[in-house]
Amino acid sequence: MWELWTLNRPWEGVPPERVVYSVAHEGSRLEIP
Repeated sequence: MWELWTLNRPWEGVPPERVVYSVAHEGSRLEIP
């Protein structure tokens, strides 16, 4: 849904492992468009 709204890929250029760590341990979230 986020991709449809913004026409961008979330977390572009960030390795999947870093995304998982960032969300799980640092509480990172995408901005609401």
